[in-house]
Amino acid sequence: MTTVAQKLLLIARDFPPDFSPGVPRIERFARNLPESGWQPLILAMEQEAADSQAATKLDDPSLNSIIVERCRMKKWYRSQPAAATTNKTQTTASAPPEGKQPAQSETPARPSRLRPLRQWCVNLKDLLIITPDKAIGWVSPAVATGKRMIREHNPQAIMTSGPPHSIHLIGRRLKLATGLPWVADFRDPWARRPWGHKKQNPWGQNLYPWFERRCVETADRVILNTEAMADDFRRFYPQWESKFLAIPNGCDGHLVERIEQLLGEIPARSAAEPLTLTHAGSLYRERDPRPLIEAIALLNQRGIAIRFEQIGNCSGDFNIPTFLRDHDCGEYVSLTPPVPRDEALRRMAAADLLLLIQPGTDLQIPGKLFEMLPFRKPILAVAHAGATADVINQYQLGAVATDHTPQAMATVLENLIQHRQRSDADLRWDKAIHDFDGRTLTAELAATLNAVTSGSNESTTTADVETPPQVTMTS
Repeated sequence: MTTVAQKLLLIARDFPPDFSPGVPRIERFARNLPESGWQPLILAMEQEAADSQAATKLDDPSLNSIIVERCRMKKWYRSQPAAATTNKTQTTASAPPEGKQPAQSETPARPSRLRPLRQWCVNLKDLLIITPDKAIGWVSPAVATGKRMIREHNPQAIMTSGPPHSIHLIGRRLKLATGLPWVADFRDPWARRPWGHKKQNPWGQNLYPWFERRCVETADRVILNTEAMADDFRRFYPQWESKFLAIPNGCDGHLVERIEQLLGEIPARSAAEPLTLTHAGSLYRERDPRPLIEAIALLNQRGIAIRFEQIGNCSGDFNIPTFLRDHDCGEYVSLTPPVPRDEALRRMAAADLLLLIQPGTDLQIPGKLFEMLPFRKPILAVAHAGATADVINQYQLGAVATDHTPQAMATVLENLIQHRQRSDADLRWDKAIHDFDGRTLTAELAATLNAVTSGSNESTTTADVETPPQVTMTS
């Protein structure tokens, strides 16, 4: 007797061929769920042509059998200009010529008396159009498309994955409209962000706790991607403690095979070549590479030849070209703009050590860590004590620099280089890859879906009438 697979409406902003940091997790679930008796139906955002760059594309024919529907953000939201921000990106290590400085006005501009009013207007606009985040304009079209997909395909459950966390508002509305079980997947914190408020939309960010609570209250299960995050939610919502569970990110079998192939194609490094420490991903806000670059320079001064390779965007707030010139360390650093995913994997395969920068976020483990596992290369984690450091230490995958001063990081990195060849290395990597196997973790998701559809959860649906808290509008 053939068992008919149950269907899951899985909602996320991005899905292959589009790529963003959260896509590997969604792709992993979608690829492996059928083995556990669940057929995914994907609802994703239709990206603008300008947002669909070659460097952000995934080409994976094995996903072609999955039903994927896309809808666009509301036209008015699409027409809004990108918000002005100081977080510009730099992708080259070039600096202004010696003696040349950017032109400056000879007389400093006077502070405008209208600036507070202008800022008040900007804050009000942000509150209205990007609360809780910039994907809010996709909520209504996605709800309409989701209702149609539910009528046509009759799924047994709904799942949303964020950030952006406004995706969970889609799941909540569909849950209230249809009564289907809803599982909310939080890849990052929402109301209790470890890096604090962003500069943009300060008023809207005050509403995050209200949005989060409403979603937690309505969802049948809430998945967090670390046990530390799950414990945080349990402490904050003790009345719904049984709803929370942790399913971490993991390794994908097809990715392991591709990485092994790339490793076999990399020529052996000659003893005369410097070691390469590679970071693939964006650097912004707390992910500041400048202390590490100083540490790299210190090691080279000690006779340890090593260079730092950054692949991806780097915030203009760090002003790396000027920093390299002022510290006379440009020869040790390579900045490369975003590249296609396979090329990033190739560069990681050619590296001697891999870098993870995750400071000040004790609840989170970046998905990049699990992507690093199949390379079996020592990992330097610039992080505080917490979930990321725990995995590195538990499996002895490398070293954790908890003191982020250049001198301290140089010491940790030097020790990692000296002990990077260990006789038990294969056993440690094998255990980590086994424990974070994507198929096993997806089976845990399937078990959760089986539980909520079998009625073994407590119903928590509430009327959608609660009034949001007032926002104090001050500039």
